[in-house]
Amino acid sequence: MIRIYEPDICVSMACGMEREKELKELAGFVRELRKEGVDIQRYNYTLHRERFLEEPLIKGFDFEAPASQPVTVADGKVVISGRYPDINELRKLVDKSE
Repeated sequence: MIRIYEPDICVSMACGMEREKELKELAGFVRELRKEGVDIQRYNYTLHRERFLEEPLIKGFDFEAPASQPVTVADGKVVISGRYPDINELRKLVDKSE
């Protein structure tokens, strides 16, 4: 089980080309892994606030401070914070949880 807790998603053109590219790549990675049957979810701070409140591992992170976001949780541990995982990191997390 992989959960990515992220700040508010950028609204069209508000976050810059690099961040937009990163978010599109992540969306593709997540789609690919879901097709393979991986339990992976993304939670946005504004849209899914209840998920942030339910997860004790992320309660200490300030999702209004850019340095601590996003946070990736896998198998009951914070595995990455401050950046999004790439596809290789996600695949390693999947392999460890099987």
